[in-house]
Amino acid sequence: MRRDDPALGLEIFSEQQLRETCLRLEGRVRMLRSFLADLHCENATLRRQRAVLSERLGELEDSCAAASGDADGEDREARPLQAMQAPEAQELELRRCQAQEEQLRMEVCEHQLSRAQMEQ
Repeated sequence: MRRDDPALGLEIFSEQQLRETCLRLEGRVRMLRSFLADLHCENATLRRQRAVLSERLGELEDSCAAASGDADGEDREARPLQAMQAPEAQELELRRCQAQEEQLRMEVCEHQLSRAQMEQ
């Protein structure tokens, strides 16, 4: 099709206007691709951080369970969170909150990533 084809409806634009519009659109495509690459990197980082936090949380829960088992002597079952000493409970709760925060950040990142992919 030619540019002056009435079906295109482009005859009202000059060559210069079309060039500027194309350049602007190409710039936006580059920007969106860069944003998408950044989102992929952030997503990978958040996944690694989530794995590390989950591992640390598991270790902390295991150490709290072991400490409570050692303190009880014959009873090797872990005490509930409320029965732990205050610093242990606070540390465990802090770790859980941090893990939840990382999970939420990752979900936001995945949502942004899927939105960016849909817009392409």
